[in-house]
Amino acid sequence: MSDCFEEVPTDGWHRLNTGDGAKGPRLYDWAYLPFRGTSDRWQKGLLIRRRMGDGELTYYRPAPRKALP
Repeated sequence: MSDCFEEVPTDGWHRLNTGDGAKGPRLYDWAYLPFRGTSDRWQKGLLIRRRMGDGELTYYRPAPRKALP
């Protein structure tokens, strides 16, 4: 999974503040890659968080229910 971040285009990263920490704001870059072939009821993908200082990556696999029509 560690090579998935290479699929994120340069403009696919979004910098967000996740709150204030003891040393100031906690800023991370976030990107989302949708999975192909998902079901009609669930929207699956890969959420990637990149730490600012050292570039460490953390991966999340959210599976929210798609909005109903």
